[in-house]
Amino acid sequence: MSGAPDKTEMLYGADVTHSGTQTLTTAVEAAVLWDTNTRDALGFHSTGSNTDRFTCPAGAGGTYLVEFYLNYAGNATGRRATTAYLNGSTAKAGDVRASVVANTISVTLTLIIRLVATDYVNVKAFQDSGGNLTLTPVAAVIRRIGP
Repeated sequence: MSGAPDKTEMLYGADVTHSGTQTLTTAVEAAVLWDTNTRDALGFHSTGSNTDRFTCPAGAGGTYLVEFYLNYAGNATGRRATTAYLNGSTAKAGDVRASVVANTISVTLTLIIRLVATDYVNVKAFQDSGGNLTLTPVAAVIRRIGP
């Protein structure tokens, strides 16, 4: 038995991107929005409603690898925090960085999580630079890796 998932496991998942940027208000945590599905065979993501989340469809429960890729615009003030949540409120993974130079801050947030039907995973972004800051949601991926 190899460690690679079988072909049916590969159907369980989605890839999403965002076609533009998102403005983050200082000191306000905001859900990151995704507007383009590049792969989504079973309906994990909607581009019409609740565009911030991957929702586990009926019959698709299991263990999932989830990755979020974000770029915060350069600004030398404050912190940048990225947090992945289960069902919008239970923090499951996070990354906090102090911004000490005015360079873009790129964040990759990865988690392995067990989901059942209707559970959802989303990511929220926070910054406290003292003014609005641009966030570029680059991509997000969810893949079933086991039962």
